[in-house]
Amino acid sequence: MAGEAWVFYPPEDCWVAAAHTAPGDTSEHVLTIVDRFLTSGEGWSMRNHLELLTVLSVSGRGHRDVAEGSAVLGLRRLELLRRVLGEYRTREADAVTLGWIGALGNEIAYTGEGSAWTVSDEAYLSLYERHREDPFAEEILWKYASESDAYSCEGDPNCHVEQAVNKRLARYWTDYPNGRHIAQAVVLGRTVIGYGLEQCSAARAAGPDSREARNWQWYRWDVRGPGIVRALRASLEEVSEADKAPLIARLEELEECAAEVKAP
Repeated sequence: MAGEAWVFYPPEDCWVAAAHTAPGDTSEHVLTIVDRFLTSGEGWSMRNHLELLTVLSVSGRGHRDVAEGSAVLGLRRLELLRRVLGEYRTREADAVTLGWIGALGNEIAYTGEGSAWTVSDEAYLSLYERHREDPFAEEILWKYASESDAYSCEGDPNCHVEQAVNKRLARYWTDYPNGRHIAQAVVLGRTVIGYGLEQCSAARAAGPDSREARNWQWYRWDVRGPGIVRALRASLEEVSEADKAPLIARLEELEECAAEVKAP
């Protein structure tokens, strides 16, 4: 098209729009490829994802050194790894898959509820600490806080709040109390607490001999609750009153309901 720059690509004897290219053998070049795979919306196959993951994970003909030295590429690699792992189930894995999983070492964790592998907390946090002074560090910590699912709670509201909120989301707002994602973090926290509140409210409405009440007695906000609440409130100390107010309000609703629907 008129006014558009094009680049000649000799190996394939064709012209490519300059907007789709980046300088070769640079982090920008690799990032352009990775972002194309992750954000284009095109139906890339599992083989495509594995090939790209290999490019980011091996040295020599791969780009592991570039990925290790870049906060952005390091996170893109973990995003890609998480996407690939989502295609496997532990009960169906063959010997080759198990060997590959084993070779990934501490980058892999198991999430029991989905009988699946996922990216470990250590992988996210190691990357974050390595690039803590980088302007992109906040995005790494946010991905950890909002996406990490390396735990298993099986419906226990205490566990969900402790793991999803106190351990993960709180890590984000402790380091970035005025961060770009603080509003989203509060919404996610309210949602997690809301699961427990929904169970409790159903038990309160249905009465003591109902199935809902029996479920709540099995999975309830129990003696661990006060300690979890204290830790959560302490983590929010540097967050503005306006930002944290919706989360505190939801937490107080859960505490009030749990006090009314007590164990027999």
